[in-house]
Amino acid sequence: SRVKLEGDVPGFIPLRNLSDEHVETAEDIVTIGSVVTAIVTEVKKDHMCVDMSLRMEDFRKPQSMWDRPASLPPLDNYFDRTAAKLIEQDRSKEREARLAALQLSLGTTKIGGEGDETGTKRRSGRVTRRACAHPAFRNAKNDEVDRELSEGGESMVGEALIRPSSKSCDSLAIHWVVKLGSIKIIEVLEEDKDTDASIGNVLKIKDETYESIDELLGRFVAPMNDNVESLVNHRKFLDMAEDDLDEQLRNQKKKQPGGVFYNICWMEMHPGYASLRFILSTNPRHHPIGIVPKGFSWGSKTYSNLDKLLNDFKKNPRGVSSSSNRSATSGTSRSTLPSRVSDMNNKQSRWGARPPPPPGPPPGGRPLPPPPPAIPATGGGGGGDGWGAPAAGGGWGQPPPPRPPPPALPPPPAGGFRPPPSGPPPSFPPASNFQPPPGPPPTFGQPAPPYRPPPPPGAPTTAGYPPRQ
Repeated sequence: SRVKLEGDVPGFIPLRNLSDEHVETAEDIVTIGSVVTAIVTEVKKDHMCVDMSLRMEDFRKPQSMWDRPASLPPLDNYFDRTAAKLIEQDRSKEREARLAALQLSLGTTKIGGEGDETGTKRRSGRVTRRACAHPAFRNAKNDEVDRELSEGGESMVGEALIRPSSKSCDSLAIHWVVKLGSIKIIEVLEEDKDTDASIGNVLKIKDETYESIDELLGRFVAPMNDNVESLVNHRKFLDMAEDDLDEQLRNQKKKQPGGVFYNICWMEMHPGYASLRFILSTNPRHHPIGIVPKGFSWGSKTYSNLDKLLNDFKKNPRGVSSSSNRSATSGTSRSTLPSRVSDMNNKQSRWGARPPPPPGPPPGGRPLPPPPPAIPATGGGGGGDGWGAPAAGGGWGQPPPPRPPPPALPPPPAGGFRPPPSGPPPSFPPASNFQPPPGPPPTFGQPAPPYRPPPPPGAPTTAGYPPRQ
């Protein structure tokens, strides 16, 4: 089996070193992800790995019996071997105590009896030890924690102890004393662990997240103790057995047949749950009420206090599930009704195909013009000589219908614009000082006429062009 030490140093445990007895497969002793305590038998520097062993014989083997590594210098002649043996005997007692704790953590039990050294050992209920010094943490098994809480009596009511879970190496178990003789076990998942033997930095219970054991006890266990106190002090709570409460409800129903009676008591088979017991006709019924940090849970709903839960119970004594099922059934019937109607509309009649529905109004909202009148066909194969059939008046070859008049424009706003002036356009006087210079039109291919300055202003002008030269 391949293992990994702290610091990501690889290791290997041969099959012969997994147990003192014969082992067929490694899965009989260890599982993937489990944390084990082993002893290093050899260090392989060339391969950067170590060989390890889980055999109790190797754990009890004194240091003087191991082969001295070749990398260390040999012992000189002045080494006191007698004093070394005395020191080794003193350390053997401490080693035996550690081995007893190790056997307890590994969960090994002897089949041949308590004092039978030759009996085979079998692992049962393995518990992974954790390096945790919290006063509420125990490196113990389920029965040992329950025994410690039960022996405490009334003083342990409301207390909680935490132990490593035997399900996996990434989970813990909380043992919470709900009342005297009733202990509820809650599973906690670990995430973001530094090492396999440490407590996770993130502890999760369902959807809630906690960062330490103190926060787990303060935000999870303490609010539930407050809810237990409010439950036992409620006017409808009776500290009696479930069968006795049912008999009391029957007697009250006999005295007043028209009344509905209900009370709350503890559930005997499920620690941490209360039973809301009521009677409607002849036989008593019940609803389980869970105690959670945020209040009380009934079905899928959570209530901050018990009075709100009882108010909903009075509105629907049969439970939240029955009303939800009834609404779901009615919603299903309503959803299937349109499909049945559409199937009836699409079903073909025995008298022939159904006529198409009339066309709806156009998108603009303006009604369509009426179709043109049918014109009988003249000549061709569609005449009235008995061959063929008369042509249908579909309006083919006819001019399109006249377009409807455009809508009238809205009137202009009052006082907004002035109408344009009526009458002829205004006349402007001609310029008195400007006169075009006289001269003949330009000629092509002949010399230009001599230059003649224009007459001064006010002098008479001669009409026409000057004579050719």
